[in-house]
This record gives sequence, C-alpha cells and structure tokens, in this order.
Amino acid sequence: MSDYQRGSEWRRWDLHVHTKSSYDYKYNADDADNLLANTLVKNNIAAVVITDHFIIDKDRICKLREKAPGVVFFPGVELRTDKGDTNIHVILIFDPLIDLDVLVESFNVFKREKGKETADNDRIYWDFNDIISFSNQHNALLSIHAGSKTNGVDNRITNRLAHNQAVKKEYAESVHIFEMGKLEDIDGYKQNVFPTIGIRPLIICSDNHDPREYKPNEKLWIKADVTFNGLKSIIYEPEDRVCISEIEPEQKPNYLVLDRVVINDDDFQTYPIHFNPRLNCIIGGKSTGKSILLHNLALTLDKQQVLEKDKTSPTRTKSGISLEVYWADGKTGQDNLASPRKIIYVPQTYLNRLCDEQTEKTEIDVIIQDIVLLNAEAHKSYATSNDDIKNYKAELGKSILDLLELSRSISGLTQQMKELGDRHGIEEELAKLIKEKEKLTLESSLTKDEVKSYEKASIQITTLHTEIELLGGEIEALAQISSILEPKRIVYSFSDETKAQIDEAQQRIVSRANSEWLSVRDKVILAIQEKLRLKSEESEKQKGIESNLREKIQSNKAIAELSERMRNESGKLNQFNKLDKQKEDHEKDKAALLSTVVGSMRYFKERHSSFAEAVNRNAALKMDDLQFSVDVPFKRDAFIEKLKNTIDTRQTIFKDIIAVDDFTEDNYTEVKIRELVDKTLSSELIVRKGNTIENVIRDILDDWYEIKYKVTMGGDLIDIMSPGKKALVLLKLLIELAESKCPILIDQPEDDLDNRSIFDELIPFISKKKKDRQIIIVTHNANIVVGADADEVIVANQHGNNTPNSKRRFEYRSGAIENDTKATSSDGNPIMGILGGQGIQQHICDILEGGTRAFELRKQKYHIITKP
Repeated sequence: MSDYQRGSEWRRWDLHVHTKSSYDYKYNADDADNLLANTLVKNNIAAVVITDHFIIDKDRICKLREKAPGVVFFPGVELRTDKGDTNIHVILIFDPLIDLDVLVESFNVFKREKGKETADNDRIYWDFNDIISFSNQHNALLSIHAGSKTNGVDNRITNRLAHNQAVKKEYAESVHIFEMGKLEDIDGYKQNVFPTIGIRPLIICSDNHDPREYKPNEKLWIKADVTFNGLKSIIYEPEDRVCISEIEPEQKPNYLVLDRVVINDDDFQTYPIHFNPRLNCIIGGKSTGKSILLHNLALTLDKQQVLEKDKTSPTRTKSGISLEVYWADGKTGQDNLASPRKIIYVPQTYLNRLCDEQTEKTEIDVIIQDIVLLNAEAHKSYATSNDDIKNYKAELGKSILDLLELSRSISGLTQQMKELGDRHGIEEELAKLIKEKEKLTLESSLTKDEVKSYEKASIQITTLHTEIELLGGEIEALAQISSILEPKRIVYSFSDETKAQIDEAQQRIVSRANSEWLSVRDKVILAIQEKLRLKSEESEKQKGIESNLREKIQSNKAIAELSERMRNESGKLNQFNKLDKQKEDHEKDKAALLSTVVGSMRYFKERHSSFAEAVNRNAALKMDDLQFSVDVPFKRDAFIEKLKNTIDTRQTIFKDIIAVDDFTEDNYTEVKIRELVDKTLSSELIVRKGNTIENVIRDILDDWYEIKYKVTMGGDLIDIMSPGKKALVLLKLLIELAESKCPILIDQPEDDLDNRSIFDELIPFISKKKKDRQIIIVTHNANIVVGADADEVIVANQHGNNTPNSKRRFEYRSGAIENDTKATSSDGNPIMGILGGQGIQQHICDILEGGTRAFELRKQKYHIITKP
C-alpha cells in the first residue's frame, strides 16, 4: 500500500537548501553531494527543496536522489526581484514529480528572456510579474524572504512610505509561504501582519551553503505527506500543519495511542489498518464496514463499556469479529484485558439517547461529574466530603442501633414497672399495712419499738440485698471491659506507607489509653468492693436484729403476716424506684441520641454544600464556552416515595406530622424528622409489611440531598437546550475527559447534531482536541473530515458489482487528505479495485455529500491564494 498509510505525520522539512550549483556555495570539493546527502539523512530530513541561485540543476538533483533515496528532493530555485527594491529574494518550489527536462528547458528560456543579468551574479533579478507568470505556468509554490531574513521584503522595504505598504500588500496577494529569519519574527507577523493579509505559513529554513556546517538554528516540522500536494496543504492549514520546534510537535505517550489493527476474518483484508495519533476519519458508503471496524475495535479494548452503552443505544452492527489491536508501545488488546487501558466509545445515536433519559441520575450527570472531578481542587473537596459522609454514616449506623436498643430497654423497663403496679398504689398499700400492723401491735404483747426494729431490719435487708446485687453487677461488668477506646475506621485511600503510620499511631494510642483505663478500672472496682463490704456488714447486722425478733414476732401470726406483706410491698417499691431511675436515665440518653441522629440531615447538607462551594468558586471550571456549577437540592419526591413505601401514611398521626401533597424542603426540619423517628420507635406509626423499625429509621435518616451539576454553554442551561445543542455539549464533555488523554472512538456524531453546530462548534473543538488525544471518527460529513483537517482518512468499501475490491469482501485504504494518487503495492504495481483506483481526495469527494464544497471552504478558510 501507500508509504503514507498513517496520513499526515510530522516530519522534518527544509525548504531552502543550496548545493554546489549555487555561485556562492562555500564547499566545492568532489564529495560535496555525498556530504549533503549524508547530512540530510543524519538529521532525519524527510523532504528538502533545492534552491540554488538562478539555476535548476537536473543532474545535481538526480544525483542527490540516488545518494539519499529516503529523502524527497523538491526542485526549486532562488530568484531576486526588483519589486520595491532591487534585491528581494523569492523561491519557487516545484512538484518533485515534475518532468525535470521540461522544467529545466523552460527555466533556461525564462532566465534568458526575462532575467536582467549583469556582470555581477549577485545582481541578476527578474520582474516580479514575470516570476509569478512562470510560477503559475509550472504550478509552483512561491516563498519569500520576510521578517529579519536577509534580502527579505521586510528587511529591504521599510514601512515609512504608503507606496511601500502597497508593494507589500501586492506581494502578500501572490506569495504562498513566508520564510522568517528567527522565532521572534513569527510572533511579530501573527500580531502585526496577519490581521491585514490573512494567516499564512511561516517557516524557518537552513539556507545552507556548506554541508559541513548543516546546523539549522531552528527545526522546521511540517505535518503532511512528503508530496507536492502535501506541501500545498500548509497553505490551507498554515497554523496546524507548520511548527518550528526542537522536538516533534504534538507527541503523545505511546500507551495512549492505538497503532494498528489486524482483522482475523475471512471477509476482511489481511493487511493491517494503521492509525494516526491525532484525528482519524473512517468514511465509506452505506454498509461498507465503517461501524463494524469501530464497534469491534471498541469491543476488543473495553467490552464492558460497549455492552453498557449498548443498553442506552442498541446497535445492530456485526459483533464478534476477531481483532488484533496494537498500541504504539507494543501492547495488544489481549494485554488490555489483564491491564485495562481507558478508551471512550460513543456509539451511533448515543448522544441523543442520553438526552432522552428520564431517570433521576442519568449518564449525563455521571459524565459531567467526571469532568468536574478532573479538577484537582474539586476532586479533593469531593473526596473529603465523601469520606466525611462515609465515616459519619458508619457512626450514624451505630447511633441508630444504640437508639433502638435504648428504646427497647425503655419499653422493657416500662413493662416491668407495669407488672409491679404503680408507685402511688404500692405506697398506699404499704401505708395501709402499716396502720393495720400498728393496731395489732397495741393489742399484742409486743412493744412498739420491737415491731419497729423488726420492720426496719426487714426493709433494710431487702433494700441492702438490692443494692448489693447492683454493686456486684457493676463489678462484674467492669471486669469485662478491658478496652474503652476503638480505632477510628478511616475511609480515605491512603498510601501503604501513610496507612501503616496511621495504624501504628492508633495502636500506640489505644494501647496507652487501655493501660491507663485498666489502672483506673482497678481503683473503681476496689472502691465498689469497699461499698459492697460495708453494705454486706450492715446487711448481716440487720439480719441479726431480725433474727432476734423473728420468733417473737412470728408467734403473732397476724403481725407476722402483715410484716411479710409489708416486706413484699417495700421490695416492690424499691424495685419500682430502681426501674424508674433506669428508665429516666435511658430516656435522657435517648433524647440526647435522638437529637444527635436527627442532626444528620444538617450534617449531610453542610458536607454537600462544602463541595458545591468549592466548585462554584473555582475559576478553572469556567472554561471557554462551557461552565460548571453545583446545586444541593433536597430529594423531595424520593423522600416522600420512601415514606409511602415503608410507613402507613393514611394514619392521622402521620398526616399530623407530614402533609404529603404540600411537603417541601421548608417542611424538612429537625423537629418533624425527630417526631417521625420518635413515633416510629414507639410504634405509634405503623410500619408497612416487609419493613422493620430499624430500616424505616435508617431510611428516614438517610442522606436526602444530592449533588446536582449544572452546565451552561452560551448562557443556556443544558437542561433546557435543544436536543442538537445538548448532544453537542455532551460530545464536548466526553472529549473534555481529556485529562486522561485516552483515545476516543465516535460513530457518526453528525446524526445527533445539526449542520450549524457541526460547522461552528464541533469542527473547531475537534481540531483543537486532536492535538491532545487520538480521535477516531466514523462519519458521512465532509465538513468534519476536511474542516477539521483529518490527519488520516480511512476509506471503507464492501465488494460489489460497481465497487469491486482487490481480494476480500471488506477492504480499507488509508491516507492523508492531501493524497491524490492511486495506490500501489510495495513493489510499485497498482492495487486493483475501487479503493486503489484513485486518491483519498477523490474518495472524499465521491463518498461524502458536499465533499467538493468542503475542499473549497478549506481553501477559503484563511482568504489565501489557491493558484497552485
């Protein structure tokens, strides 16, 4: 196939080199041509223009071509003209395929008839109009010395006179290329000259006169086929195709560039399809294998992504074709399975389908978030906010469990108290029993003091027994608490080294804290044991008093029975008071814990709002015509729907708390949420079947705020844009995921966009982004191919009666836009079939609607001359 299957690539060119045929050449030894050829090869010069003074030396050019077959030598000649000054240097550049015999003969006639020769070779010059006429006759490109270049239009003609300005304007109307003397000249031309004459190619060349000293001050890079048509392309894309740089421009890391693909299928060609690192456009008629190539390429590299996007935008493209995909660093698609590399795949009609999505959080939101989080400050704030919320939710979950446990304990205590009775009833019963006993005492032989001592001892024994049990329980519980400090669970993904340092610090702090706790615990246990000893001694003392009086008291059965009943009621009262105190403590803890968990709604909003503020004040997220911002709305509908699914909202008690139809964020208050949780805990609100009190409370206390991204373009919010404009914004957003610089594969974006959006918005955007990342597009739109100056065009064809292929059903031919030649094999023979029968340019014009018009618009882009 063609030598330039990757299309337009950056190569080193030198458009101004002399040989010993120039009268002022500085080295005239016999090896001059050898030295020059070797020097050009050594410096990786792909193309050179031989620009000898006043002569086109066919033999010299042919000899150099033999000595350096890897270098393309363009015939040229350097002339002088007297327009505006007697010594303005211009260069004519001819097609390297031109018939040199015809050109030389024609030039010799031109020199003889039109040249104004003098005895001094340095003074030969031509009328500028004659030069233009000769140039047009041979379809040449015209380059002129400019800027600070010696004998240039700016160096020789001042700007002081209006006449001189007019002369420069006349030059500008005819000259294709301006050769500068130094880098500073380029900036000056862009600022001061281009606004008047339009944008033109600006080059810096070696102007070499000695092969021993080939050391250009600057390196000239041109992105084009090494052909005359390739060189002509710089006058149509002067800013994008010419670069003065020490290193190759627009280089991308090899691991971010797809190099080639080989299709292992009997229906497809066997030789590889190569890709350009920048913009690749796949074109062809209907069902020619364009989308098949792109779709299966994406499947090979990221099957999961393709299947996910197929849910949004189903495709009928043939799948399952075996491909061998190679990255520029040698890795394969198979390697991609083990160590995935990112690509972005945009199927046909995918953008419009995204625009139609009606779910709460669409893929559009995901895309926008990915863009926003590429910003370091926004990403840091988002990560911090998320980590805080995750940690808080873990703590909130524990608090909810504690709240449920407290509520159950309170319910249990309440039930136990109900089983005992009530305090007032017990106290009245005890008072009644005391009166009856006092009456019987007066009638018996027992003294009043004896009865009192017995009763006091009995009550004390009961009370002390309860207190001793409590103290014993405290000692047992304390003995089981070996640690009162737990390490905090940290969600943030620290490096292994940092995590190890944090873990070590936590372990050290926990160990120190627990050691101190054990010391304190032992002291507390000793103090309780002392209380236990004293109460045990007092209990034994009271038991002795009771024992001494028991026989006397029990001899009076009525008094003994009353005493036993009084002891029981006193025990009940003690137990009731103990339970009531526990319940009171639990209710205080519950109230405090309830306030804490209900405060979650405020915490969630504050954390989300912190991220929103970080985005909204971030100037870096206001780029070009796209601007990003964040709102934190309350998910009202989702909240109400959750309540309806978990709680019986028909209850009057529920309606008194929340009026569903009129509920807004203003009604979402801590007071109402507290009431909801409290009534749920107490079972006053009925939980629907299939739910538990725990899950209902967790749902009520969930994070009911969301991050809502807003994107505006041209002052319009994405939510209210037309489908075409929204699709354009989405495509821009997808390509803006460029921080990863991964390849992006797009299938027929024009199906989602209108023509104006394509021409005014999409093409400039793609032209800019292809410098940052590799883009592969399937398209029927000539404006995308030509307007965005595709670096490589891949023409697809399916064999048919009128569209024959060379060997297989599906075949592809790739090359640059500037390619206008038939394809040949490596041995120089023509490749049969429709693909090889004409150049890439002709395929574009034949296949794409408006292709010819697109080329005309390309030529008119910078208001440049188009005679060549």
